[in-house]
Amino acid sequence: MLRVPHSKTRAECYLYGDDAERFSEDRTHYVFMYSLVGACTPILPRITAAVRDVKLRLLPSVDPSSWALHMKVLTSGDHRQRDERLAGVPKQQVDAAINELFDVIFSSGDDLWLYNIAVQGNKSNALKHDAYMALVAMVIDELTSLGAKPILCFDSEKSSRADRVIHGWARELFTNSQHSLLYAFLAKGIEIPEPAFVTPGSHPCLELADFVSYISARYYHRRWRGESIEWDPQRLGKILYAGFDSTGDIVWQRGIGYPWELFHGR
Repeated sequence: MLRVPHSKTRAECYLYGDDAERFSEDRTHYVFMYSLVGACTPILPRITAAVRDVKLRLLPSVDPSSWALHMKVLTSGDHRQRDERLAGVPKQQVDAAINELFDVIFSSGDDLWLYNIAVQGNKSNALKHDAYMALVAMVIDELTSLGAKPILCFDSEKSSRADRVIHGWARELFTNSQHSLLYAFLAKGIEIPEPAFVTPGSHPCLELADFVSYISARYYHRRWRGESIEWDPQRLGKILYAGFDSTGDIVWQRGIGYPWELFHGR
């Protein structure tokens, strides 16, 4: 007799995801990553209010719900100048906003769920799909063990006016996983909704997920170039970092600071 674990749903936890990718300078290395940021229902209003406050201080005259924070735009002078809202915002103000985002995440402590998975190899859809399913499986397993029902939302890869956009590859991967015996042990009897793909930046936690992915991907960029780390992931606080070691096995570690040696050896 094979006994499948069963958990009772005690809470709902909303997690929001975004991705990032980087090539090394000589294009011999490539990394793709997803980050998830979220919290259980009672905590979310405080997190979303904190992000909106950061946006208000950066652009006091603009409704914070009318625009999204994207690190690629914030950190590039050229991109800022092409953005009608951010054009003319001095670098000092941008740096202050970035420091405030670090504070929002770090000060939230264990109230905020943070995940990051990085995969390396040749750029391909297969690499992205591996990252997606490994992360989704890990989150489902961990949260259902605590009696929480994870509800996952990712930034859409497609432009659309719809609130939700179907991504066929993600739907197929998730549906196929539900047909496996392993899924029963991951979900533990809790009904998990299909991860949704939504309008980019449409929730403050999506903006935080963009921030975490950018900081982590930037860390790779600087390590590959042998340069100092200007925005150290330590400032993000405790995150579950996952990836694959040199043998192809998935490994993970929850802690403060990016565990480079875990994935790359010493």
